[in-house]
Amino acid sequence: MSLELAGANILAYLAPFRENESMTADLLEKVRHLPKLERLRFWDAMWSNLVEDGLVPDLTAEQSAELQRRIEDDARHPDDAVSWDEVKAELKARRGWEL
Repeated sequence: MSLELAGANILAYLAPFRENESMTADLLEKVRHLPKLERLRFWDAMWSNLVEDGLVPDLTAEQSAELQRRIEDDARHPDDAVSWDEVKAELKARRGWEL
């Protein structure tokens, strides 16, 4: 799922709970002007905050199917996994990103 789609899903999910539309619009406009890496960091912080507050969104049918496919693939090919440390090192080497 793309970041845009994930963001749209969360915004749609939160729509009924918004109390101050102008504040939300202002915040989103400010976030849109951040560099991509900063937007990712912001998104990660916000998502972590929502999870800490107990949010457990339902998966779509497509997400459930993809998760099941990945679980089965991992069971068939356990040595194909890449650790998070390896991913971070690769991103730093290729893109100069520090995560």
